[in-house]
Amino acid sequence: MKIVFRVDASTEIGTGHVMRCVNLARELRNKKFEILFICRDFPGNLNKFIQEQGFEICVLPCPVGNDSCRGGPVCPPLNPEDLYAVWLGVPWEQDAEETLEAITQFLCLDPGLRRDDVDLLIVDHYGLDARWERKFKNKTKKILVIDDLANRPHDCDFVLDQNLAISDPVGADLSVRPDGERYKKLVPQSCQRLLGPSYALLNPAVLNARRIREEKFSYGEEFKSCLVFMGGTDPDNFSQAIALNIVKILPTLKIYLIIGRSNLNFLKLEAELKKYKNIEILIQPQNYFELLTQVDFVVGASGSSTWERCCVGVPSFFFQIADNQKEICESVSAIQAGVFLGDLRKLKNDDLVERMQKIVEFTPLDLVRMAAVGKALVDGLGVERVFQHVL
Repeated sequence: MKIVFRVDASTEIGTGHVMRCVNLARELRNKKFEILFICRDFPGNLNKFIQEQGFEICVLPCPVGNDSCRGGPVCPPLNPEDLYAVWLGVPWEQDAEETLEAITQFLCLDPGLRRDDVDLLIVDHYGLDARWERKFKNKTKKILVIDDLANRPHDCDFVLDQNLAISDPVGADLSVRPDGERYKKLVPQSCQRLLGPSYALLNPAVLNARRIREEKFSYGEEFKSCLVFMGGTDPDNFSQAIALNIVKILPTLKIYLIIGRSNLNFLKLEAELKKYKNIEILIQPQNYFELLTQVDFVVGASGSSTWERCCVGVPSFFFQIADNQKEICESVSAIQAGVFLGDLRKLKNDDLVERMQKIVEFTPLDLVRMAAVGKALVDGLGVERVFQHVL
């Protein structure tokens, strides 16, 4: 049985889409499915990482003459209102043709594919919509779309949005709510909607980290350590500003600064922060989840990692660094599962210092309560739930 993922990572797109797809792919592989990833060769991609996880990958070329391959602007989208179409790098028709060719090679078949050749096509890309998906309706048994935006139509069998809307009650199974509005007019009536953090596609290591933190972690009279993670690429180097401001506020605090392999600012960070003995820079460390069990709190960007922190039960102070993170920031803060410190792109340094001063206003008891709300919201079983619904 064969499953195909169409997903990209890049300096602009970030790494979260690929990471959550890899989490789902691991579970599918455990169930004996054959997996193929189809990804475009953008700067900051995670293609090598996917291969290191033992998955087959077909790399689509970054088009000759397209400035996105050099980190510059791409050709304008066909629909000027679609701000994310540029993330695709090519017209959607071309992407569909190249994807179909990659699937054909994966199956070792002639171009005339049968409907039952691919059991499931999983699409996680803001630049794709119903037009692209219709090209594959008779090429695969089912289509699962992973989305966060609810801003464009889809023609699929399942849509998965792991984010939380402010109006969604904690613990609600939004897939069975007939009045769910986020995708009501964007998907066919027959499409099953898997909505909310109970379907978050998390690394299975979060469950072990959750258990260890419950058993072993306790707060002392003073905060001892924190973790800073501003996303896998962090092209604006927000990591440096956050780490330096934490040092000003809590000068003796041990700071684990996590960056991804796609972060191009490593040498600059190393040069600027080496004089601070309490700051340790770690590049996509193997013990990331172990660190989550040990630190007093996390300061970071919003996004998919928000659900990891909630599940493990580590309190977090987070910033918005992308337009699509606004809803998750506001909703998580509204239910007090974390503290939203603002849109980092719009904060001047004085404003940033003022926002981050809020961290010292929180007592250990405040953080324990925050963590409890997060754990109630995300139990870490999303991958298994998705598998049971979809396959």
